[in-house]
This record gives sequence, structure tokens and C-alpha cells, in this order.
Amino acid sequence: MHAKVINLTTEKRAFANCILDPMYQTISTPDKIIRLRAKLFSVLCCLVDNQNRLVTREQLIEECWYGNNYTGLKAVTHTVCHLRKMLKQQKIEASIITLTKQGYLFTSLEAHLMDRGLSIAICQNELTKHTLNNLFE
Repeated sequence: MHAKVINLTTEKRAFANCILDPMYQTISTPDKIIRLRAKLFSVLCCLVDNQNRLVTREQLIEECWYGNNYTGLKAVTHTVCHLRKMLKQQKIEASIITLTKQGYLFTSLEAHLMDRGLSIAICQNELTKHTLNNLFE
């Protein structure tokens, strides 16, 4: 059996009013710093990296549970549920939308890849509507 190496970038990412820091597995808001458990953080990173694009359950299982379908199937649902609760409790303007039998769509008001100097400001409702329409065409 070979150990799988995860390519976890150390690049900070920003969305809504938050900064994701992979080095410390934290989300920084204007008010506080929140440390997340490893799986919660890796799923959130995957969703943020693919913001406004469909992320399948299989993709999350492969990237965050090393392809372990036995553990990953229920764990994905559980982890997404915890992430939604955390976003709501912390009043973070981002959401994870479930697309039945397809996967998840992460949306927020802004997306940044900070170390690359990219800044994309997006109107959440218009982009989500556009993205969902494109998925079903």
C-alpha cells in the first residue's frame, strides 16, 4: 500500500470577509480567528478553490479522504453540514448549495487568490443563477 501525498497549497485564499490560511488551518474574519479540524478545512479549501463550480462528492472523497469511499460517503455529508453551521454561526456571507445527485456549489460575495494578486468580485445571486442555469443546459 502506497501513501498518497496531498498537494495542499500554502497559498492564502479570501472569500466574503474571510481569509483562509492553510498554514494554520484557520479562517480569519474581521472579528476573530477560527481554527478548523483538518477534514473541515480541507473540504472548505476544495470548495473555495472551485468556487462557483460544481464539486462532486467523488471529487471531495478523492481529495479529502484519499479515495476512501467507505468512510468518505457519509463523511462528506456530515462535513458539509458542519461547514454550513459554522458559516451561519460566524455570519460569513458564503453558502454551500447542494445540487441533488451531482455535488456541491460554493458561493460567496468575493473570491481572491491572494498570493497571485487575483481579485474577483462577484454578485452572488446573479452568478449563482447563471452557474445553475449553465449546469442544467
